[in-house]
Amino acid sequence: MKALRIGFAVTGSHCTYAAIVEPMKELCAKGNTLIPILSSAAATTSTRFGEAE
Repeated sequence: MKALRIGFAVTGSHCTYAAIVEPMKELCAKGNTLIPILSSAAATTSTRFGEAE
């Protein structure tokens, strides 16, 4: 299959961030390019799961 450019959206569901790392790595390992798309909440909210900075 031809490598793809994939928009990978991340929302404010902060507790699921750890679960998306492996699928993102797998997509990249297959030669795909990931384009990160962050919701406002994902981009600007600091939580116990990580800092927005």
